[in-house]
Amino acid sequence: MVVCTYNRADSLKDCLEALSKQTYPHYEVIVVDDGSTDGTAEVAKGYEKTGVRYLRQENMGASAARNAGAMASGGEVICFTDDDGIPYTDWVEKMAAAFEDRQVSGVGGRVVYTMSDRPMTFLERFMRMWDPYNGKGEVYLGGLNAAFRRDVFERLGGYDENMRVAEDIDLYLRFRESGRNPTHAPKALVYHKTRGSLMQLIRQFFVYGRGSYMLHRRYPGRYGFVQIFAVRFGSILMDAARTPLRVALSPNAEDRIVYVLEPPMRMMLHLVEIMGIIYEMAEPMNKEQGTVFKGAVLNGSGKAERWIHV
Repeated sequence: MVVCTYNRADSLKDCLEALSKQTYPHYEVIVVDDGSTDGTAEVAKGYEKTGVRYLRQENMGASAARNAGAMASGGEVICFTDDDGIPYTDWVEKMAAAFEDRQVSGVGGRVVYTMSDRPMTFLERFMRMWDPYNGKGEVYLGGLNAAFRRDVFERLGGYDENMRVAEDIDLYLRFRESGRNPTHAPKALVYHKTRGSLMQLIRQFFVYGRGSYMLHRRYPGRYGFVQIFAVRFGSILMDAARTPLRVALSPNAEDRIVYVLEPPMRMMLHLVEIMGIIYEMAEPMNKEQGTVFKGAVLNGSGKAERWIHV
């Protein structure tokens, strides 16, 4: 298990606590600290007795952190989650079960936005009802809940360290373009901590917008954000049309409030995404952005030693 983290000591503690209680008997946990300046190191080292390995690097982004963790790992399968994820206790077990089929090379689990043992905040109710990037058709190999066979991960070149955002979608698209189909593990659950405030959620969607433009430039035929936003805004209009019925049928007062506010909130967040796209269009990517990692240099033990451009 590879966990990349940056300045989220409190969240990392919850993540590592969950990973220490997994039902699967044989696994390793590698925490890669991407140059944190808070108490991340102390938190990670506090779990060394449970087998956690702690690595630290200069701040180079999530891609570099995930790649470093993959290179340090020794398993045939590499699972990824982030410091704001809390895997369910059988997460590793469900992921491992999917790889019992030797034809499976990439697995995406399910991300959830609520946990049954704690009350929901308004934003958690909102994200639970919307669930924007999860379970909507394609199996998504997101960095919060994904796993790859090591040989396939190395053949694809890992995460592109030139991409600071949307790096997981980029790897997913390269995975698909290589002729492979991801496998869905719907019972491999990771709880994603919803951003604590509306402003934090807005910032997150601004980053999503930047990533959308980067992916569009790299995969113009595969990732057309004009079509994507047409579908998104169309679904908002459909939800707005059925809001009276949803409100009338809901027995929960808090849910009724969310049903009323969901369409305008979604509209606002997608407009923020568009602002992120415009920002990225005005601030072109680094000229190296178009270079995709194609392979890894292997050392004598068969582990990737460094990533190269070809």
